[in-house]
Amino acid sequence: MNDIYDRIKRQLPLIAAHLREGGGESGLCRKLGISRAELRQCRRAHPELDECWKANRCEVAERVEAALLRRATGYEEENGKAVPPDVRAAVFWLKNRRPGRWKDGAAPSRSDNTAPPEFTAEEKQL
Repeated sequence: MNDIYDRIKRQLPLIAAHLREGGGESGLCRKLGISRAELRQCRRAHPELDECWKANRCEVAERVEAALLRRATGYEEENGKAVPPDVRAAVFWLKNRRPGRWKDGAAPSRSDNTAPPEFTAEEKQL
């Protein structure tokens, strides 16, 4: 197992780049010439590999999240052309960020007579 880890450790920059580009486990294993089980075993045995994995996957998720928010709220292109907000992107964002208020079906009820939750600073900017 150590020889597999040594080979993987030398490839950490490749692994990080693969994950930042949105690549998955199967494709990475093909690039490294190892099985998925071997990769998982190495991740469990070597925390630095697991941290590299988590950090780079998180970076991709944050980029996608930012792109979705940008699309949902509209933006201006470099050439000055305004791109209007995309309602479908906004609905998707809200259903995932505030599912209690934006779920499909009937409007959520407030049977407990409490005030709705306050908007976050980010939401107020929208």
